[in-house]
Amino acid sequence: MNNKRTNLLSLNDYCLEVIFENLDLLEQIRLSLCHPRLEWVFVHMIVPHLDRNFCFDDAHAFTEWDFRQLFYTVGKCMEIIILGPKFQRNASHLEGIYSYMQECRLRVKHIIIHSREPKQCVSLLSSLQPDYISELDLFECNLCDNDLQYLCKLRNLKALGLGWNYQIEGIVLKDLHNLQRLMLCCCDSITNEALTECCKNLRLKFLDIRMFNNLSHVETAVQHCTSLETLKTTSLNVDAAKLPNLRSLEIRHQNSQWASRFYEALLKFHQHDLLELKLFDEIYVFFPTAARFAQFKKLRTLALGKNAFSVCRDVVKLISGLTDLEEIHLINSLRIRDKHLLPFITKCTKLKRVDIRMCRYISNNFVWKTMIILKRRAANSKEIFNRQPLTILVNGTRITRNILDSVGYKRNSDLLKLLFHNSNTQLSVIFKTENHKSDCSCFSCRKSNKSNPNEMRGEMSEEYGNLSDDDEDDDDDDGVDIDEHDLESTLISME
Repeated sequence: MNNKRTNLLSLNDYCLEVIFENLDLLEQIRLSLCHPRLEWVFVHMIVPHLDRNFCFDDAHAFTEWDFRQLFYTVGKCMEIIILGPKFQRNASHLEGIYSYMQECRLRVKHIIIHSREPKQCVSLLSSLQPDYISELDLFECNLCDNDLQYLCKLRNLKALGLGWNYQIEGIVLKDLHNLQRLMLCCCDSITNEALTECCKNLRLKFLDIRMFNNLSHVETAVQHCTSLETLKTTSLNVDAAKLPNLRSLEIRHQNSQWASRFYEALLKFHQHDLLELKLFDEIYVFFPTAARFAQFKKLRTLALGKNAFSVCRDVVKLISGLTDLEEIHLINSLRIRDKHLLPFITKCTKLKRVDIRMCRYISNNFVWKTMIILKRRAANSKEIFNRQPLTILVNGTRITRNILDSVGYKRNSDLLKLLFHNSNTQLSVIFKTENHKSDCSCFSCRKSNKSNPNEMRGEMSEEYGNLSDDDEDDDDDDGVDIDEHDLESTLISME
């Protein structure tokens, strides 16, 4: 019997590369420590193709020596570092890890720190090259203004997120001279004077001041952000609607007498240049307000909140005139049916994304008819290029998953893409909404006093007259898949 075994180092570099590709990051690092040649293959053939993001929360099994090898080999390619609450090491281990990072002189551009002590935040920042940091997110880290003093050393910092740090007053912000994007979500201790100085001294293009417990004490500062392009707020401040460079507005508010004045001012100053308008939470969009939205002819993104009764047939007809729309959100709209959306799909030829999650009366028929519309549009189009497929989020509708296995859908996957997941895939540490405290009094966390839909609609009728239900009564059969196989056959015959 031949007892000779094949030596791993007898394989050529390409075979070793295949072996590395079938290992996870920790296994790759430990294998690279076994021999200088294996380290060479890892550094020159594997590292250039690795993900540029590194999350400490996924490194539970790493030892200090693993971290050292990681930073010496992969560190030069790292662009984003994420440190979350799940990564737990004692102080001495953390100091060792940070010392390796400092030795390797990492040139990280974006840092995300979530739910860590202020001292740990400063230690991590001190271990990196400050001149390369351009984006920094520090969420729920219990920071105060003294902890932010170190940020003045980040001369190229352009984006800063300080969400859910309730003790920050904002005194240091005005000294971050290159800052362009600022997120202060739920920073309830921010003072109007500090934010005003910040808006005056900085040329901010993005500002997020959503969900303040008492927003009135800072809303006057927004008028000084003359260079602002994107605003996220819970205030109906008319001065904000007059900002000259405003292109994107995301707003959460309660319906009040100020809403009509605010949207009138917004229409007056930005009818021809507003590109994004997003309403979130349980805001009821009255028909006169929807009529104003339909006059923003350059809108590319429109979100109409999550109120079950806001969007109806007439509202869909109004927004069908927004022919430049690329993205529309109609979440939880119980009054729309298949045939209400089809003319909208036909007229808005630039659509790239449609969000109809929880629209419970949208059925498979809508998918087949939409594919027929897209098929005819593609056949009549004279433009020769790879068009991006229309993406539709359909979780919570009557559209069934087995449609993904149908022949008609597979053949037209270049025209239409259905997504059944619950929400967009985002970094939860950045776009977190589920971790608010139960006693939070921000608008998005308040429970509506009108939990009964009939009571809510009755109150609206007193101000705007009876809401027409004709569009619902004559569409009860739209929730049933009628001639679904015929629709698919028609689609296949168009091949």
